Amino acid sequence: MPVVLVHSRETIKMGAPPPSMNGRAIIKIDCSPEEVKIGRRWVGDWVYDHGFPADAGDAAEMVASELITNALRHGDISGGAIEVRAFLDVTGGAVLEVLDSSDRPPLILGEDPTTEGGRGLFLVRLTTRELGWRPLRGGGKSVWCVLNAERDPAAV
Repeated sequence: MPVVLVHSRETIKMGAPPPSMNGRAIIKIDCSPEEVKIGRRWVGDWVYDHGFPADAGDAAEMVASELITNALRHGDISGGAIEVRAFLDVTGGAVLEVLDSSDRPPLILGEDPTTEGGRGLFLVRLTTRELGWRPLRGGGKSVWCVLNAERDPAAV
């Protein structure tokens, strides 16, 4: 079967994340590659602590790793921190939001299996219910997603 290369530059929809219901938590991490692990683990723990199954925590860690790494690599982070937020929306869905100080909109570069990188947001879009971004008042942006996971009814 031939490999199909998709070379596109797709923008992510612009808009605010869903309204927060509860469970809001925030962590600020330093702008260094070592801190990605801290943010990723924090998100996984938050997802598990809020009644989602363990596999949802694993998926959330992958998504968090991609979004935090993008903020680190492509954000204007000179001397700043990356803020990671997690909360439950009004439907009980888990929302993950990563803020950085860059005004540049995020792009999905497409799926090209021959390149080393560039597929992070493509994977995030495939593995989440919703993906978006919004500019922040005063500069910077938020990239957010709603995880594709259901809470365990017994844990709610």
